Amino acid sequence: MLEYPRPEPRPATLLERLTGAGIGEERARAVITASQVRVAGHEDPVTDPDASVPWPTAWELLPVS
Repeated sequence: MLEYPRPEPRPATLLERLTGAGIGEERARAVITASQVRVAGHEDPVTDPDASVPWPTAWELLPVS
């Protein structure tokens, strides 16, 4: 029997996490690029939609000032 290596699942991106929570993609991209999302383990807001945010890493939307 032949065995093939299984690829490791990749962690979800910040954009995927936000859209998975029900936020529309356009709105999610807007709040990410406006520095309105903080991810656990990061001191500053994350501004890259492709940043790795694997589940169960916490994230929060910051209030607009």
